[in-house]
Amino acid sequence: MSVRSLIDKYGVSASTTRPTQTADAGGAITTSYATSIASLTAYIQRGSPTEGILNGARRSITPTVAYIHPGQDVLAKDRMTYGSETWEILGVRTPDDRASTDHLAYTILALSLVGGEP
Repeated sequence: MSVRSLIDKYGVSASTTRPTQTADAGGAITTSYATSIASLTAYIQRGSPTEGILNGARRSITPTVAYIHPGQDVLAKDRMTYGSETWEILGVRTPDDRASTDHLAYTILALSLVGGEP
């Protein structure tokens, strides 16, 4: 079964937002994610949890990857929301340098959970 057919069969509807930065009266920069970019179908795969140290504290990290159809308007630093979970998109890539018109083409998103429970 191809990755594109997995996206079609098991994909979920997720929404994406892009960060916008504004300066307040004091000059401090504020980042917000209120602008919705698109709704897309994503096949989300969670890895096994691992533990690491971040800022001197032990943290549990679950690597997550999403597969989407090619040609979507998605960039690194955007956020993707499905249900109660929100991820920051760390990276966007198309494997094997496939053209978006290839019937087997897909895009991989590396995700980091920023809100909600897995």
